[in-house]
Amino acid sequence: MYDLSEFVKVHPGGGEKLIMAKGEPIEPWWNMYSFHKEEAILSLLAQYKIGILHPDDRIDELKLPDMSTI
Repeated sequence: MYDLSEFVKVHPGGGEKLIMAKGEPIEPWWNMYSFHKEEAILSLLAQYKIGILHPDDRIDELKLPDMSTI
């Protein structure tokens, strides 16, 4: 889990992009842009980590909607 409430103000793609995914799995959006998997981005994200979801609370990635057509 991440608290991106401060990062939303400086997100390079615009804060509205983050707000679109609020409270939902980020993976569909995250996977749309391959640069999210670069080490520099992952390092930046690490400072906003606030916890880890219990495995029972995770959503199966195969059941997530396909956002690639948006």
